Formats: sequence, structure tokens, C-alpha cells
Amino acid sequence: MRLRTEQDLLERSSKELRALQERLRNIDTAIQAGEDDLRERDGELGRVRDRLEACQRRTSDREQQLADLSGFDHDGLEAAFADITAGLPPLTLENADQLTHSAHQSLQGRISNEQRRVNEAVEKMVAGMSEFLGQFPDFRQTLEVGRAYADSFAAVLHRIEEEDLPRHRERFEHYLNENLVGDLLMLNRRLEEHQEAIEGRIEEINEALRGIDYADDTYVQLRLVSRPGHEVAEFRRSLRDCFEHGIAPAPDERLRIFERVRLLLEQFQRDPEGTQRVTDVRTWFAAGVRELRRSDDVEVNYYAATTGKSGGQKAKLAFTILASALSAQYGLSTAAQDAPNFRLVVIDEAFSRTDESNSTRAMQLFSQLGFQLLIVGPFDAKAKLAVPFVRTIHLASNPSGNSSRLIALTREQVEAGPEANGLQSEALQSPPSPASPA
Repeated sequence: MRLRTEQDLLERSSKELRALQERLRNIDTAIQAGEDDLRERDGELGRVRDRLEACQRRTSDREQQLADLSGFDHDGLEAAFADITAGLPPLTLENADQLTHSAHQSLQGRISNEQRRVNEAVEKMVAGMSEFLGQFPDFRQTLEVGRAYADSFAAVLHRIEEEDLPRHRERFEHYLNENLVGDLLMLNRRLEEHQEAIEGRIEEINEALRGIDYADDTYVQLRLVSRPGHEVAEFRRSLRDCFEHGIAPAPDERLRIFERVRLLLEQFQRDPEGTQRVTDVRTWFAAGVRELRRSDDVEVNYYAATTGKSGGQKAKLAFTILASALSAQYGLSTAAQDAPNFRLVVIDEAFSRTDESNSTRAMQLFSQLGFQLLIVGPFDAKAKLAVPFVRTIHLASNPSGNSSRLIALTREQVEAGPEANGLQSEALQSPPSPASPA
């Protein structure tokens, strides 16, 4: 213990010893720092070796890729590659793989967009091929719809543009100017003539109707009204548009006129029944009937297709219009009363659907107009209404069922009865065949 104490005193009192101890501690610290730096350098060396190995592997991979693409034109695609990498960060060893992935994504997006455009173009091309072959089926012998026939279609287009069109242009313009437009103009004129004829016919009938009493102090007149709907109006407008520039349109108007003509003719082909309707002028109009007071020509009633009228009223109106139409047909409205005209009218089953008063009025009307009537029907109660208006009755009968016989009687004989004429009663009483003339 005493020795330890003396040692401590000597050490505290010796400056040289303290200096040596301080140097020793510094050396130990330097050694520790060197060892730490050595370990760090060993770690960096390991990482550099790992990177070196990775670069060597990448180098080997790139060399293999270059060997596989020995014919790749790097110089020719340098501008395109520059365009792809223009928006990417600068190339370094660390971001090479990331930039490769980004460039691949950019290229794949462009490829997808171009493929979409190709698909759209193919769809339009196929649709155009189908439409062309539909309009010109003669080409089906050498062409089919599909991408494989694209060059063949292009060759046909070239031939049409370079050879056929110039050769047929003059023929087309001649036909368009002198034939097609002229024919449509003639069609329009014919339709207008039919319209004028119908209107003139209605005027003739109305002239005859003025001389026929409908009631005690009235007469009737026919009135033409346009049928509702746009079908006829659209047809007439389209027809007029085809020759709005005359029979010889200017060069800059010809194709436009031809397109209108084509659309009109295609409509005719698609809808033959509709074409029949719009070109039949009779379907353009509906007829109404005005009842006018004779004293002042004021309208007292209007009939639209006899809507809301009873059977007797319809029959009365129908007989009146029929009589006036026949009068106009035979020209009686302008002929002298005693003119020797042929005015034969055959009426079959004339009274089967009318009441007694209208049947009598019809006979009076026909008699007033001086028609020569041939009335056919069974000799029943309704047919006997015609007896006062005819001169001769021909009765066909077959009482035994074995043979028919025809009896000719005057009106006076029929009115006198069978006993007065020495005839069997069944000849005048039993119903004859339906084709009995009177």
C-alpha cells in the first residue's frame, strides 16, 4: 500500500511521465481512427467491386444485344431516337435501366396509337369497299372486301380517274343536260297537267251540280283540299330542285344537280309503293262538299268525307255527286236539253242499300237529267220503285227449276197486273234471277 502511494506521488510529480502518457493516449486514438477508416475503405471497396461486377454484366448483355442486332441501322434512326429521348433526363450509368423502361413505355404508347389509327383506317376502307361493290356489283367478279384487295381497289380507282372519267365526262354532261333533267322537267309538267285536269274536271262537275237541287233551296259544290302530310310536298320540292337552274345548268351546278337527281331516283327504287302514291295526282287531294244556299250562295253546311252523316244522308249526297259526274262525263251541263246525246247508265243493285225516299229521289234525279237507264236487280219491293221511271221491264224467271224464260212487259202492263195481261201471277210475283234487266 505504501509503495502504491509512493508511485502515485512520483507520477504526479514527473512531467516527463505525464507527457509520455498523453502521447500514448493520442497514439491509441490515432490507431482507432485508422482502423475505423480502414473498415470504411474496405466497405467502399466492396461496393465498387459489386458495381464493377454489375457493369461487367450489363456490358456483356449490351454486347449480346448488339451482336443480335448486327444489321440495325443506328445512324438512320439516330434522329428518331433523339426525338424519343428529348423529354427524358440525361443518360447516366445509374438511370440507364429506368430510361430504358421509360423509352419502352413511350414507344409502346406510340405503337398503340398508330395501331388504333390503322384499325380505324381499315374499318373505313372496308366500309368504302362494301359501299362501292354495292353500287357497282359488276366489280364483284374481280374484287372482294378485305385488306388483301386494297391494291386492286387502288388500281381500279386509278383506272377510273385516269381513263374512264375523262372518256365518259362528255357523255355524262350531255345526258344530264339534255335527257335526265329534261325528263324530270317533263314528269313535273305531266303531273301539273294531271292536277289541272282534275281541277278542271271538278269545275265541270260543280257546273253540273249548280243545276241540281240538293234541298228545297240549296245546291252542293265539290271542293279540293290538300291532304295532310309532308310526303307529297317533299317529293314535289325535291323534283323542282332538280331543274331549278333550267335544263342546262352551269358547270359548277351540274354535280349538285346530279346528286339531287340521284337521291330522288334512289328514293324511287327504295320505296316503289311510296313512289306510286306521290306520283298519283289523285292522292294529292281530298274532296269536301259545300252546301250553298241558292238565293245568295252562302255556305250552310260542309261535308268532309260524309263524316257524321246517316246512311240516308250519305246516299243522298252520293247520288247527287254521281249524277253530276255523269252529267259532266256526257257533257250534259253545256248541251241543249233535247240534244240527241248517248246517255246510257247501267245501275246494278241500285236500291239494295238505300231507303225508299232516297231511291225515289235518285230516280227522279236521273230522269231530270235525261239519262237512259238500265237498272239490274231482283224484282222485289225496292226494285218496283223504278217502275214509274222506265218504259220496259224484262222479267227472267225459272219457276220449275228446269229452264228460264224471259218476259218483256211495258210499264203499263206491269201496273195493270198479271190478270189484265193474261199472264200467270207467279211471273210477276215470284222473285226472278238477280240479273233481271229492267
